Amino acid sequence: MQQANVRALDAQIKSAQVQIDTAKVNLGYTRIIAPIDGDVVGVVTQEGQTVIAQQLAPILLKLADLDTMTIKAQVSEADVIHIGAGQEVYFTILGEEKRYYAKL
Repeated sequence: MQQANVRALDAQIKSAQVQIDTAKVNLGYTRIIAPIDGDVVGVVTQEGQTVIAQQLAPILLKLADLDTMTIKAQVSEADVIHIGAGQEVYFTILGEEKRYYAKL
């Protein structure tokens, strides 16, 4: 009876090894494709974290196209009449002295 148990356990080990080999092959087919060109501006998942491909849209990284940016600004009613499309403007980022120039 002990010999039968050893054979059964040996069969389980071989089955587990086949599952590991299959998982490695499937991993080789894995592709992570970004929906846009851009720069990584944030990492959502951590190394070693399980991500399930069947999730609707698993988020791994946050990407941004830094060539084109949208700035939301508040302008007082008194100043709104002084600005218009095509006008050159500058803005600063909180904590930074550098001025960035753009057009409306």
